[in-house]
Amino acid sequence: MTRSERLALLDMYDNRELPLYIQAELLSLNRSGLYYKPVPISEATLALRHRMDEIYTQWPFYGTRRITAILEHEGYTVNTHFPL
Repeated sequence: MTRSERLALLDMYDNRELPLYIQAELLSLNRSGLYYKPVPISEATLALRHRMDEIYTQWPFYGTRRITAILEHEGYTVNTHFPL
């Protein structure tokens, strides 16, 4: 059975017969993953990742600092949490 099929078998409502942790154990699912809702990646992030891939493919010997400098020169906002 696939993970999505096992998730469909869960009874997530308040009036369930078995506690959620027992259901998860019986279905071989991690409880921490039951509540996770994936967030779609934004178009801006996808464009940035694509451009980073292009730069790395063209110049595989460039490091993170040089790639960051190229991206900033092109107008991307990158590395805002850890400035150089």
